Amino acid sequence: MLVIVGAFRLRRMRSAYKEQFEQFGEVELSGQANFFGQASSGKNQVRGIGTLLLTQTELVFLQLVPVREARIPRSAITTTRTTRHFLGKTQGRDLLVVMWNANGIDDAAAFDVADIESWRTKLS
Repeated sequence: MLVIVGAFRLRRMRSAYKEQFEQFGEVELSGQANFFGQASSGKNQVRGIGTLLLTQTELVFLQLVPVREARIPRSAITTTRTTRHFLGKTQGRDLLVVMWNANGIDDAAAFDVADIESWRTKLS
């Protein structure tokens, strides 16, 4: 019985995730990413796997568990860089750090992505 309930919940989660993904229409670049946190939210954030999308107007991260959506207007992005640590979390390879300014407030988020240079090129 638990297997059936688990399979049903998983199918429902995948369906909701697909619907969420499709709302963005045409995407310039997308790929699996691991979210390392947003600077303004502090160090106690949980990492999460999801999909990073780049549309004509924004950078979007759709996290699977816990369900989270982060949206950054492309016009607000000020720069990108790479690092191996962010908010006290360390990775054995480079992370993509995206910095932006929205309404006069600076912020940053870090992602572990497969082709970091493609992301940096598209975001600059």
